[in-house]
Amino acid sequence: MIDEKTLQEWTELYNIGWGSYKIAKKYGISIPTVQKYLRKVGIFNGIRTRDARIKNFDSMAKEKNCIVIKGDISDNEKRCDLRFSLGNLDGVKIVPRFDKGFKKVLLIPNKNGRKLSHCDGYNVAGIGTYIPNHLRNQQVKIRHKKISVYFPLAEFNISEVDTVLDLDGRKLAERLVKMGWKMPRTRLTFADQGDLLIINPEGKKILMEITKSHGLKNRNETTYLVLGKILKTKVYANKVNASTVIILNSALKRKLFSYFNGCVKYLNVNLMWTDFKENWIDEVISNIEK
Repeated sequence: MIDEKTLQEWTELYNIGWGSYKIAKKYGISIPTVQKYLRKVGIFNGIRTRDARIKNFDSMAKEKNCIVIKGDISDNEKRCDLRFSLGNLDGVKIVPRFDKGFKKVLLIPNKNGRKLSHCDGYNVAGIGTYIPNHLRNQQVKIRHKKISVYFPLAEFNISEVDTVLDLDGRKLAERLVKMGWKMPRTRLTFADQGDLLIINPEGKKILMEITKSHGLKNRNETTYLVLGKILKTKVYANKVNASTVIILNSALKRKLFSYFNGCVKYLNVNLMWTDFKENWIDEVISNIEK
């Protein structure tokens, strides 16, 4: 006979994605016994029935003061994964909660949830058990779907600047935040252009691109490479209505053709040069404050 407390534990585990096999293994009991009692409380009928969608998604996300990251759902029939970039969260356990249309997902920390793995710069978690079969079978709606990931930093004990993917951008952000600058709610991902998107004390968005590269051997190729990076950053800055600051290695000056300056003036970007030595952040901040 299974007591009420144990049955409640099983119900909670099942509702956050555990299968009857995993529950049975944890409690040292047979799978049919677990399924029998889960049927009694009406949450198991032999097929995947869990639906992790919630009605009050927006109010819950607002209450938890979430940041937002672009992500995607990849479903190849064998497995269904959620993927997003936000530093290395390898080993962190989460439970996903979706809005009605699977356009948004709220990640909640839970010691019994799905473990995130870190691969090629992305955090990945299997989420197939949270999406009912009849919805997964509608491949047009779920497969390779773009999704907004809502992440409550405080609940995961992660600081705002830790969400900056570029290491140099993170160091610069840490200093700027101490000076009253703010991180925007929507964070950059690897698919975006730029290393740091931040808001100055006057409320103006600034997109920064930090390039430590010394360039290539060929002068022409170096010029094209740097201009290409600047152009991509400028295009993305326009999308998010931000000004552009490009921080380049001083060693590049002698490797760029004269037409480079004309292109920069035409693109209307703020260019800063630094040698990236120990005090490079002080140098950049000094230029920003001018």
